[in-house]
Amino acid sequence: MTVEGVADAGSDDAMTAQGMVTVTTHAARLFMPLAELVDLKKEKARIEKELKKNRAELDKLEAKLGNPGFVNKAPAHVVEAEQDRAEKLRALLAKLEESAASMA
Repeated sequence: MTVEGVADAGSDDAMTAQGMVTVTTHAARLFMPLAELVDLKKEKARIEKELKKNRAELDKLEAKLGNPGFVNKAPAHVVEAEQDRAEKLRALLAKLEESAASMA
């Protein structure tokens, strides 16, 4: 797509309809022709595997943080680090779910 084409690209829906996958970051929103670059079946499988792995990790962290014995006995900086890790996992899961939905 040329620079002029980018200016005339239109809405997000138009780009998605053209077979583009949206990649969103804090600084930009990119549209990529994923079907031309990646084996979609393999990419869907990879994302599902990542979702499963990260959900399991988040479940363990939430159980740990929900355990009063851990929260009361661990140093505050350790509890805060685990809370930060859980928050990052939630954000990662949201992005992975968005990616999976964009390929559905």
